[in-house]
Amino acid sequence: MINYENPFSNFIEDKVGLLKWRRMWNKRLGYNAQEWLEQNYPQKQKVKFRILFLRNKDLVGKLTIEGYEKVESIHCEYNNKLESVKLVNLPELASFNANGCSLKNIIIKDCPKITKLNLGNNLLESTEFLKGLNHPEKLEYLYLHGNNFNNDKKKEECGLGFLSKFVNLKLLCIDNPDKERFKEGIYNRFYGSLEPLKKLDKLRWLNISNTDIDLGASFLPISVRKIGCDVDNWRGGAGCSKIIDELKEKLGAKKVFQQIEAEEPGFAKNWFVVEPHVNKANVMILQCAKLLLVFDVFKIII
Repeated sequence: MINYENPFSNFIEDKVGLLKWRRMWNKRLGYNAQEWLEQNYPQKQKVKFRILFLRNKDLVGKLTIEGYEKVESIHCEYNNKLESVKLVNLPELASFNANGCSLKNIIIKDCPKITKLNLGNNLLESTEFLKGLNHPEKLEYLYLHGNNFNNDKKKEECGLGFLSKFVNLKLLCIDNPDKERFKEGIYNRFYGSLEPLKKLDKLRWLNISNTDIDLGASFLPISVRKIGCDVDNWRGGAGCSKIIDELKEKLGAKKVFQQIEAEEPGFAKNWFVVEPHVNKANVMILQCAKLLLVFDVFKIII
């Protein structure tokens, strides 16, 4: 057994044991995030890196990733002691993943090509950081599930208006998936209508499970194919329970426990499927077409 009070006494004459202890001790305390980055991806060689792999490295504290001119992808997930990240001057960065950390703050500046942003299961409270995306039309995949958004705001300030500028989104997750975090008061407080998403005409997958989004299904664009709208027992009374009937009535939504498209993410398997031909907009188009046909037939008769 390792003596953490006097660890060196365990391996004073055992170099292999000493190295083992050092690894265990570092893992226990974690690694300074900025120092780890410099040691493994030194600034002097930053021009040659295209991927930064920081996944599950026990990183601690604050991290600034700046000036890596050719980096296209950063994997930073599962560092549960990482509290803050700054992404600065990363002209080729397309994908950033920090799922499962403890981020309370993130700053994005001069990263014009980001198409995928995964910040699920953190401790973020404000969506202000999204204003740092100078080209919001580039973003296609946005994961904000399992955070602590709007914990200090009134309900009327917790709508989805901040998402309306991301017109090319294909996937959006703002759900609350974690029972234990909910019990601790850590969950996304999104309320109101889906109407702000009406111009996101490339949106295909949407998850609002266990949130208080409770109306506006008919405003969803006809591109939507699957919607996560479950209410778990521990989240009884969630507003999105009210939207299920609207989904079924106006969008023909139904549960189909299977992947319906090759590019569909695996976690969407059990979501509600939306039948495009039942979508309200499509119905209106068909009705107009029928009226025009009837009018043409009438003109021929007379």
